[in-house]
Amino acid sequence: VEEPNHPIARLKTPQQQRYLDLDRRVSELFKSPAKPQAKAVTGTAASARVLPADDLYASAMAAVKKKDFASALTQLDLFAKNYPQHALAGNALYWSGEVELAEGNFDVAIKQFLNVVNNYPKHNKVADSHYKLAVAYDRSGKTDKAKETLKVVIKQYKGISDSVVRLAERYLSRLEGAQ
Repeated sequence: VEEPNHPIARLKTPQQQRYLDLDRRVSELFKSPAKPQAKAVTGTAASARVLPADDLYASAMAAVKKKDFASALTQLDLFAKNYPQHALAGNALYWSGEVELAEGNFDVAIKQFLNVVNNYPKHNKVADSHYKLAVAYDRSGKTDKAKETLKVVIKQYKGISDSVVRLAERYLSRLEGAQ
C-alpha cells in the first residue's frame, strides 16, 4: 500500500507548493497599489511607456477590483491595443466591455463585446461576451436585437457553456414576459 502511495505523495508536494506560491503572489498583487504608468518624453513627442503584458493586465484587474474604472479602462484598452495576440487580449476586451456596461456606456460596451465575439471566436470569454452583448443591447433600448442575440447564445453555446445558456434563457424569458 505504501509503495503506490509514495509516487502520489511526491507528485502532490510540488503541486501544492505551486498553488501556495500562486496564491501568495495573487494576494500580494491585490494588497499592493496598482503600478502607475510612467511617461517618457522622446524628442518633442510624449509617449507612454507600456508595462509588460502580465503586469499591465494585473494592474488593470486590480483597478477593476478597486472600482477605479477610469484607470481600469485606460489600462485594459492599452493592453488590448499593445498586446492583441496575447492570451489575455480577449479577457482585456471583455472586462473593458463589462466596465463600460457598468458605467452606462452601452455603445462602447457593445463594441468591446463584438470585438471579442468577432476577433477571438475560440476564446474562453466568447460565450460570456455574446451574452453581455445581448444585455448591452437591451439596456441601450435595442430589445429586439437583444432577443435575437440571446437566441443565438442559447443555440450556439448549448453543451459548450451551459451556465451562460441558462442565463440567456432566463434573460430571454424575462424580456418576452415583459411584452
